[in-house]
Amino acid sequence: MTHSREEVFALGEQVIVLAAGRVVARGLPHAVMSAPRLEAVAQLLGFENIFDASVISLNEERGTMTCRLLAGVELETPLIRAEAGSTLRIGIRAGDLLLATEPPRGLSARNVVVGIIRTVERRDVIISTVVDCSGAEFEVHLTLAARESLQLAPGKEVWIVVKTHSCHLMSKP
Repeated sequence: MTHSREEVFALGEQVIVLAAGRVVARGLPHAVMSAPRLEAVAQLLGFENIFDASVISLNEERGTMTCRLLAGVELETPLIRAEAGSTLRIGIRAGDLLLATEPPRGLSARNVVVGIIRTVERRDVIISTVVDCSGAEFEVHLTLAARESLQLAPGKEVWIVVKTHSCHLMSKP
């Protein structure tokens, strides 16, 4: 038994995740740890950003779908078996997000969301920044050097860049 992600990948052939004494996930370490399907598993694995969302449209020709967070922010996510109008949860690791201090252009990433920095907090060698994007608060993890070079501070306007495949889709609890 371990709570260490590194130990799971190094030692485990199969993973069983327990929550409140129940098995909530089982399978190969990479499958369970990299793409959690349940929010309880995502939280255990360090997905700092978990949002309620509704499916707006399916873009089958692109292999994506468009989802709207309750705050109104739209994200292009990987395509799954879902119907327009259905609800789900989207999990995004704080370390998978990029920040820009100018509107980014010419990106392969499908999602660019404007917001205002609410907090900038140092946690050892990581900077944890909370960005308010029209009511949806994203936690973003950066290096100390990124904070300095971007001159990040509360109140500053920034753009969050989210790769489509950084959006992990989960069923609602």
